[in-house]
Amino acid sequence: MKFYYEGKLIRTSKNHNYTHAVINIQTGSCIGCRTSEDACQSIITTEINGCLGGIRNSEEKIKALEAGKSGYYIKDGRRSWWHKFENSPFDTIESTNKRIEYLLEEIDRIKQNWKIVKLECK
Repeated sequence: MKFYYEGKLIRTSKNHNYTHAVINIQTGSCIGCRTSEDACQSIITTEINGCLGGIRNSEEKIKALEAGKSGYYIKDGRRSWWHKFENSPFDTIESTNKRIEYLLEEIDRIKQNWKIVKLECK
């Protein structure tokens, strides 16, 4: 089957009957296709939650840097691991603040540019 949005081929599949897609309206690219609008919303939510997790980890990193610690725990869902500072240019408060700014901008780009659309099957 072929799946279209506004006459543009978005996806082909022999096994799935997609009904919705997440489209980047700025670039016209397809982020992902799913069989329901709720499943497409979960694509957006997952991406935003990943950015928020990165912000939380960056905030922990800044706290550790300010306290003069040798590292900090990075948390990823149920897992966590120790990151030891090794005089990297990325192990500074300034670079970490830039990362937080980038992640906040990325969340804004997702909210502004990612749209859930209904697909046509032909």
